Amino acid sequence: YELVRLPSPTTVALNEYLSSRSYLAGFSPSRVDQEVFELLHRPPAPQHVHALRWYRHIAALQRETPAQIAAVSRVQGSWTG
Repeated sequence: YELVRLPSPTTVALNEYLSSRSYLAGFSPSRVDQEVFELLHRPPAPQHVHALRWYRHIAALQRETPAQIAAVSRVQGSWTG
């Protein structure tokens, strides 16, 4: 049997929210991006193209400048609905 990952409502909402944004709060990476990235534990499924793009981008930034991302803190409205 093949293990199928069903998309969670949170992943669907994240994907929709990121369809017109590069980051979760503002125009540069922030603590919000880092915190959500850490909550995901793994990349979103390929059908969630916007969330996967964001995840890969934040992962690359984490390898390069994790302290800079953590230093920026912004608050924006909820994307979960």
